[in-house]
Amino acid sequence: MVAINIPDKLVRQLTEIAHKENRSLDEVVSSILEEHVTQVVEDVRPGSPEAFIKYALAADIHTGEADVADRSREILDREFPAHLRQQTKRDHRGSDPAE
Repeated sequence: MVAINIPDKLVRQLTEIAHKENRSLDEVVSSILEEHVTQVVEDVRPGSPEAFIKYALAADIHTGEADVADRSREILDREFPAHLRQQTKRDHRGSDPAE
């Protein structure tokens, strides 16, 4: 967990939203951030850092392991490059009408 300083006005606004929606403050902040990330990565240039993030989120790699963090390096080295290449090819085909 990390402590961050947030202006009091923003804390009040977030708390008010959480109260109105009968959700925790954590849930409200998480949903706002998820929505923001989704909007940021929807329209990205193939090959850009944003595209990498988009493909990483879309990969949704399931390992069958309880703790993926223990195998994160292995997953990134073995499974993600193939997925990234496939997605990049798909994006290039979609943006080039000649293909």
